Amino acid sequence: MWDLVSPNIKVAMYPHQCGGFEFMWKHIAGAIKFQRLREPLSKSRGGCIISQPPGTWKTRLNIVFLQSLLKIHLKSRPVIIAPSSLLLN
Repeated sequence: MWDLVSPNIKVAMYPHQCGGFEFMWKHIAGAIKFQRLREPLSKSRGGCIISQPPGTWKTRLNIVFLQSLLKIHLKSRPVIIAPSSLLLN
């Protein structure tokens, strides 16, 4: 799945973001192995909650994940649930 991320972006990611990126692939898409990523998304796969302290670049992590996911699953329609107070950020 790292093949789906621009090398410039990957180099700029912090170690905790790289771990979070793989965590998201395992829990949302079901795998981190590229050959398994083209399999249809199963309804039994879960999701994840990214809950880290402020300033840990969670937004960037989510954008990188969604960009890579949509390169494989073109018809996916991701949903992000967040408190309404974040809309003004």
